[in-house]
Amino acid sequence: MERLVGNLAKHGHANLAAFTIILGAVGLTDAASGKKADVHFAAGQAIAPWPGSLPAATGTRIDVSGLGAPATLTLKVLSPVPSGLEGMAQSLIRANCQAQIDVLIDTFSARSEG
Repeated sequence: MERLVGNLAKHGHANLAAFTIILGAVGLTDAASGKKADVHFAAGQAIAPWPGSLPAATGTRIDVSGLGAPATLTLKVLSPVPSGLEGMAQSLIRANCQAQIDVLIDTFSARSEG
């Protein structure tokens, strides 16, 4: 799969490469317990429910596979759930989630420019 995706991207088909990765399952593993779960994404789906078999608590470390390169996430639960763009940004700042703040800014900057 990685070879196929790499070749698609190398030949100017990055959109197809990204689409190929998204279709199917992403593997999640709780780094502490070793429990595993898959999250399945259909075509065009960007959000999927968190698997009930894995903890979703602040500080939980989750190893992610199936995205081309393995990654480890450290979860931070935002509570109460923020409302609106400004509330989300403030909650992410308080939780020190710089990468998510950057994505939020880039996403809404692109929408306002387009």
